[in-house]
Amino acid sequence: MSTRAFASSVIPVPSEKVWNVLREFTFPEKVFSSLIESAVMDEGACSTSVGAVRTLKWKTGEVRKHRLLELSDFNHSVIWEVIESNPPTEVTASISYLKLYRIADTNQTLLTWEGEFSSDVKNDIVQFEQKSYQVNLQEIKNEDNKVALQSLKYYWVKNNINYSGSLCRNVIGLCKLTYRSVFLVTWTNHIVSFVRIRLIMNDHYETTRI
Repeated sequence: MSTRAFASSVIPVPSEKVWNVLREFTFPEKVFSSLIESAVMDEGACSTSVGAVRTLKWKTGEVRKHRLLELSDFNHSVIWEVIESNPPTEVTASISYLKLYRIADTNQTLLTWEGEFSSDVKNDIVQFEQKSYQVNLQEIKNEDNKVALQSLKYYWVKNNINYSGSLCRNVIGLCKLTYRSVFLVTWTNHIVSFVRIRLIMNDHYETTRI
């Protein structure tokens, strides 16, 4: 029987942006806001300090304490263990691993979530945790899609583009350009016609004089 659960997902955001969110040990409160009520570092510890403990409280009332075992900015990985749970967990011990991989050809992120459990774990617990990891990754993907959108908004605003009305303004601009072109062509035609009339009148005048 396996004592590991594993899930993975591709996130359409550069790994640096994903890591900026997940490297904070309090990230569950931000990323899983529909499930997590709070994620607080005990004793005011830094959220990136190895050995620090966070208290995670679910909106369902469950409370767990996790100790940060490893945080690597070089490997883009974070590891933690459960040290306390109310109600108690169904395994003696469990360790969680999050790791990011940069997908070079698309500049996206492969994110893996893995759990390692003590030998007393039951198979249905492993399967349940694996499904939970996959759901969690989907939530992270949704959150990072928002990050990507915010980046897109920043780009548009930086370049003086209103992303919500740019298409409308482009159409209006095109209409203005078209109107100006028609106006210019119309007046050009009028001028040409006027010159022709003047030439005809001059010819008639000269013929009459002769």
